[in-house]
Amino acid sequence: MKLVYKPFLAVLIVLAAGLALSGRARAQTDATFTIEGVHADASAESATKAREAAFGQAQSAAFAMLAGRLLSPTDLLRFKTPDITAIGPMIQDFEIVNERISPVRYIGTYTFRFDPASVRTFLGGQGFAISESSGYTATSVLVLPFFQSGNETILWGGNNPWRAAWERMQGAASSVLVPLGDLQDVQDMPDDRALTYDRAALDAMLARYGAAQAIIAIARPLPDSAGGGSGGLEIYLYRSGTGGPAYLETVTVSALPDADIYGQAVRQVSDVLRDLSRAENGTPRTRGQTLTLYLTFSGSEEWMETRKALESLPGLSDLGIESLTPRAATLSAAFSGDGPRFLTLAQAQGLAVTATPTPDAYEVCLTTHCGPRMEIP
Repeated sequence: MKLVYKPFLAVLIVLAAGLALSGRARAQTDATFTIEGVHADASAESATKAREAAFGQAQSAAFAMLAGRLLSPTDLLRFKTPDITAIGPMIQDFEIVNERISPVRYIGTYTFRFDPASVRTFLGGQGFAISESSGYTATSVLVLPFFQSGNETILWGGNNPWRAAWERMQGAASSVLVPLGDLQDVQDMPDDRALTYDRAALDAMLARYGAAQAIIAIARPLPDSAGGGSGGLEIYLYRSGTGGPAYLETVTVSALPDADIYGQAVRQVSDVLRDLSRAENGTPRTRGQTLTLYLTFSGSEEWMETRKALESLPGLSDLGIESLTPRAATLSAAFSGDGPRFLTLAQAQGLAVTATPTPDAYEVCLTTHCGPRMEIP
């Protein structure tokens, strides 16, 4: 059962302040300041105290994840998660999505919705510039995910896995807006007009969604060594402009074992767009520090679950496989933040992380399935 709470009030209803907003506008407002899938696990002398401790963990992790969404990579390096006494008043409401309780342990998964004005005031008071107000954010950019298969390019319809991935990730890994695909959308942006769109029709579409510009993302599957279509993805990015589409960058996404390549591509493209936006606003693009991650798992199902949790971490990008066996893997990744922040965000995704003697190297496993410690080279 999913429960929705207002902070400090045990009520099970949510009175949204933006009832006057349209469905599209409200979705834009909520997405950036909504943090989903926050995992917490705590033990104490009683179930009540364990639950209180887990809720404190979840609040800290959720705010750290929100900061990863709002702050530049440079600011993230000096960001410190505040005490929960400061975080609590900024929480608009929260949901307990799932929970497990024993006499001495509490495991819960939460969704938090933060009050935008309170968050802006707090971070601004700490000297941080909030990038959600300028650049590629849910309120300013509409992503048009075209899929190219052979000689056919499509945007609408059920046979576009690239658009389906953006719809799944919207409000989570991605902070941009994806069109609904209603009749007006289909008329304004036909499947065969990705780079030859009608400017007036696109402007009308942008106005409906409250977006300043569109990003046209054309994905093309790459052949594997056998000539099939599972060798990865190549994505061509364009920005809409008055003189037609302007080329931005080509993003190549490698195929990884048992991974959701389209979900992975959404996160990778989102990182690129965020970096481009920050560079345009005077913040240099940065890859962050390089981490080495030693994963342990019992089989392919845990491997997939662990990878999915890592791919959902804000600030983690360029995830690559250095080695892979049936029970362990060594990954490399870029991270915009310090060690304590990585530990906090990983815990929120249900991961157990242990620092190794080697700088920027960590052992990683699912909290509920950690096996014996590995021999670290």
